[in-house]
Amino acid sequence: MGFLTTFKAVAEILLISMLGYIVVKRRILSAQSMGIFSKFIIEVTLPCFILSNFIRGFDWSNLFPVLFFPLYAFIIILAGMFLGYLLAVTLKVKKEIRGVTAGISGIGNYGYLPMALVISLLPSSEVSEALIDIFFFIAVGNLLTWSWGVYLITHQREKFRPDAPFYATLLGLFIGGSPGKNYVPHLILEPLSLIGKITVPLALFTLGGILATFSWKDKELNKKSISISLIVKLLLLPTIVWGVLKYFPLPKIPKMVVIIEAASPPAVALSLIATRHKSNTSLVSASLFIAYLMSIFTLPFFLTI
Repeated sequence: MGFLTTFKAVAEILLISMLGYIVVKRRILSAQSMGIFSKFIIEVTLPCFILSNFIRGFDWSNLFPVLFFPLYAFIIILAGMFLGYLLAVTLKVKKEIRGVTAGISGIGNYGYLPMALVISLLPSSEVSEALIDIFFFIAVGNLLTWSWGVYLITHQREKFRPDAPFYATLLGLFIGGSPGKNYVPHLILEPLSLIGKITVPLALFTLGGILATFSWKDKELNKKSISISLIVKLLLLPTIVWGVLKYFPLPKIPKMVVIIEAASPPAVALSLIATRHKSNTSLVSASLFIAYLMSIFTLPFFLTI
């Protein structure tokens, strides 16, 4: 059941992305429109998605049963980045793309794919606990993705500043964790939720469109960088996490969530960041495309063991 469920969840992502690929290839939409979509997602729909979900679903009291879970998320993400950068330096990847290699190695798909998996694999009585764990991974992941992750992908220190989703996460945590969230008018919250709901399909559609804008013969596609980041993200990092958890007294549900998060493919957001900032777009998009194909097999393996 693990393999079929994982295959279905990843296949859905690939199918939506494929639609974007076909639309751009057939010139129904231009390649430039993918840059516009990326900017729209980052500046509008994703902040709405983050705010509406945090206001509705976050409660500081949820932190106590899983007190160390944000720390697990932080360590796993940084460990992936460190391993990716270390191997990039050791294997002499070009300096200007070592950050990209590190970003793809550490920043994963924390929300959509893990949520789909736990909902399908677990009985309804255990789903809520797993979703709370995933929620804290999303919170930490968003903060790192839209701050340090932006710098790693763009490598523009002088222009570096967190993007809008970073501030939306902070604001969502503040409002969602305060009594004031009960007083947020439905008139405001519902439009935020409706706009936010288009984020995932639009982001996947945009990823497919971006894939249609480059050639696999593009000189930007550094095979060494792609190999390192995918080996770390899909094999090395989850293997290390699995080995540690084997001797760590963590309950079944949190342990399962940690394994899923560690083994998940890179975040679609990385492609949006690259396109938005016009930096390493082909390299990031190609890495994500290959990663999701590979994850059809690697995720079920780690879930099984």
